[in-house]
Amino acid sequence: TFRQRDMRMRMSCAPISTTSQNIQAVLAFLLLGICYLIICLGLAFIFNGKELLNASHLIYYIINAALCMGLSLALAFFIGMIAKNASVITSITNVLSLGLCFLGGVFVPLDFLSESITKVSQLLPVYWYEEILLILVQFPELSAANQASINRGLLIQLLYIAALFCIGLVIGRVKSQDTANV
Repeated sequence: TFRQRDMRMRMSCAPISTTSQNIQAVLAFLLLGICYLIICLGLAFIFNGKELLNASHLIYYIINAALCMGLSLALAFFIGMIAKNASVITSITNVLSLGLCFLGGVFVPLDFLSESITKVSQLLPVYWYEEILLILVQFPELSAANQASINRGLLIQLLYIAALFCIGLVIGRVKSQDTANV
């Protein structure tokens, strides 16, 4: 809605800079994500209370879930910036989410995929989300190598989130300048 031409032209007349508007949009996305994360974690605690509280790597599960939520929000923000209308958003979202989940090992275990696809998958944040979950489930005590792999996976997810938000902000800025020139 905010990317429609008429809306952008009205917003460009506001005393609030485009950068401030885009940062406010990012903060709104983050607030929404935090609310969803709290709801999801609350439901997990309701249904798996004692088991979840006694999980040896509970903090890693929560951090990994938060980064997955952040990735989803960053991807949504980015798609919202590049898409022209709602039907385009739906199309892009379906293709990207299903592709990322397939290549990341959500739908099909990576053991069933070829080695070349697995190597490509390692470039994707969903792969690292799944990899972290596998390590946490398989090893009650984390070795230094497992800890390093988890930290690397968390960092890769965080970098993807930052990159998608930054690229989305740049696209929003460029689009707002195009509107100003109209």
